[in-house]
Amino acid sequence: DVLASAGQLSYRALRMLYAIYPSERLLTPAREVYCVAPNNPIKRLYEPRFSDPTAAPDGFTSLCFEYTCAVDDEIWRSSDETLYDKYAEPLASAIHDGAVPAPTRLFSAFLSHAYPQHYVGFERPLDAVMGWIDDLPNMISCGRQGRYAYDLLLFPTLLEAAKAAAIVMGDESEKREDAFSRTNLPPAFPLS
Repeated sequence: DVLASAGQLSYRALRMLYAIYPSERLLTPAREVYCVAPNNPIKRLYEPRFSDPTAAPDGFTSLCFEYTCAVDDEIWRSSDETLYDKYAEPLASAIHDGAVPAPTRLFSAFLSHAYPQHYVGFERPLDAVMGWIDDLPNMISCGRQGRYAYDLLLFPTLLEAAKAAAIVMGDESEKREDAFSRTNLPPAFPLS
């Protein structure tokens, strides 16, 4: 049963805490900083202005702190201020090599289905769902949610979207069966 199989697929939630700072200069040394500290639920932080100077108004910058969590757990329910004070500010200060300015605003965005969870045995229910989707003549399933795969980069998903658009627009050079065969898609995040 496809519905039962779909119900066996699970996802990790993500809370993104944004902090807006009064600063003309960047606060981080890189576009993204991955965090592996076991006592800190922040797994990645990034500064949008690092890649795009127009991502913040003049005189400001921002940091996004990504917390992996579960819907309705302590991280999901905590106030922005609590999460910032407990985890984000110490991390930002350590990366900045000194205290960061006090943020002028904090706000969060919540994603309940951010990351597919690849548990032991997920392949069987995934194959049932994907097989059902593949048999639909007018359905193209792509991207992180559509393939139940975590791509490290955005490019593979954009490539899939471009192929889907070409097929929908009638481009005969793109064949649905070839372009979206799960064996022909770019590799997802390796499991080992």
